[in-house]
Amino acid sequence: MKIKESNNDTCTSEFLKHLENRGISLENQELRTIEATNGLMLKLRAQLEPFRCIADDMIPWEEKSATVRLASKMEKSKRNKLRRKRKRKRVAKMVEKERERFNQDDREADDWRAREIA
Repeated sequence: MKIKESNNDTCTSEFLKHLENRGISLENQELRTIEATNGLMLKLRAQLEPFRCIADDMIPWEEKSATVRLASKMEKSKRNKLRRKRKRKRVAKMVEKERERFNQDDREADDWRAREIA
C-alpha cells in the first residue's frame, strides 16, 4: 500500500511542479477543471438520452418500441452506407483494372505494328 501512495505522491508532486512551471494559478486550474467536467457531462447526457425512454418505467411501450425501431433503422442505414462505400471501392478497382488491361493491349498492338512496319 505504501508503494502505491508513494507513486501517487510522486505523480502528484510532478504534476504540481509542472503547473507551477507553466504559471497556472489555482483559480485557472479550477476554471479549467469545471469546464472539462461540464463538457464531459454534456457529452454523457447526449449519449445516454436515447436510453432514457427505454429505462424509464413511466414511458408507454409504444414510445419504447419506436425508439428501438429508430435505433434499428440507424444501424441499418450505417450498415448500408458502409456496404455502398465498399461496393464503390470495388467497382473503382474493377474499372481501374479494365483500363490497365486496355492500355496494356493498346501498347502490345502498338509494339506489334511497329515490328510489322520495321
